[in-house]
Amino acid sequence: MSSNNFSGIIPSSLGNCSSLVYIDLSENGFTGRIPDTLGSLKSLADLYLYNNFLTGELPKSLFQIPALNYLLVEQNNLTGSIPQNVGEAKELLDLRLFDNQFSAYEEQFGFSHHQKQFISNLNLLKLNDNQLGGGIPSALGKLKKLESLELFENRFSGETPIEVWKIQSLTQLLVYKNNLTGKLPVEITELKNLKIVTLFNNSFSGVIPPGLGLNSNLEIVDFIGNKFTGEIPPNLCHRKMLTVSNLGSNRLHGKIPTSVAQCKTLNRFILRENNLSGPLPDFSPNQDLSFLDFNSNNFEGPIPRGLGSCRNLTTINLSRNKLTGQIPQELGNLQKLSHLNLGYNLLNGPVPSKLSNWKELTTLVLSGNRFSGVIPPDRRS
Repeated sequence: MSSNNFSGIIPSSLGNCSSLVYIDLSENGFTGRIPDTLGSLKSLADLYLYNNFLTGELPKSLFQIPALNYLLVEQNNLTGSIPQNVGEAKELLDLRLFDNQFSAYEEQFGFSHHQKQFISNLNLLKLNDNQLGGGIPSALGKLKKLESLELFENRFSGETPIEVWKIQSLTQLLVYKNNLTGKLPVEITELKNLKIVTLFNNSFSGVIPPGLGLNSNLEIVDFIGNKFTGEIPPNLCHRKMLTVSNLGSNRLHGKIPTSVAQCKTLNRFILRENNLSGPLPDFSPNQDLSFLDFNSNNFEGPIPRGLGSCRNLTTINLSRNKLTGQIPQELGNLQKLSHLNLGYNLLNGPVPSKLSNWKELTTLVLSGNRFSGVIPPDRRS
């Protein structure tokens, strides 16, 4: 009955349909509480109630359904804590509680070491976009088959328990936009299945382990807005799978590793607002690179001519560095370029006439340099 315009409450008498194995009432206008009587459906395997207007607490009875595999109640207005008997649903594979108003703290979670039983077969846990606070429960480390852990946009604080970093089955770890602190342990480099790790907008600190990426097929690394120090790990693209490397707004120093700059799969490369230095590496040829932002560092030397061979670039921001020399003519080959910011460097010489080839350009910033000569005719307006 999904994707209709049903409204009102979910009838409690639905719990009398004892042979039901599948219920999908998602994407409607149901209101009120989830009936406690649904816990009587002992054969129920799939329960989809997401994207409604349901309120109240999540009934404990749901986790007493012995055959339950999928419980999806995201995008409602559910409140309170996650029931402490969540471990009784031993067959649960997929639990999605995100985008509600759950507000429990660590000891009120349904994930604690006090549980006699645990949902050890769980593959996916989505608790994001709630108001969950306190520390991330270390008991999550018991989820030995967990592939995706999504805790972002909550109020978690403190250090991430070492038990979480030891879940070998993890492919996705998304904990951004919390108040998390502490250092990344070396255990993160041993997660061989890890593809996506997003920690941005927290307060992680210390050195990013240099072995990150050496043993895993990393695709997305997003650490922007933390307090990381040290150098960029040289092995981020060791398996040649990396598409996003966002290490901006930290305290990193040193040079850009050549192995990362020449990663053929890299699409977005963001290092803005760090203390990085040295010359810019050669990026050619990278046909996937579309977004490059190195704003506010201490890079020096010329702009690499090889950037002109990265034909899919739409954004280049190299402003507020110490770059010298002239703008390479080769940048005129970038037919998809829409934003170019070279402001506040030490660049000089004329603006190349070939840059008038840019047909998609909407933003051009050249201020705060030492350019001379005339503006190319097509750019006078």
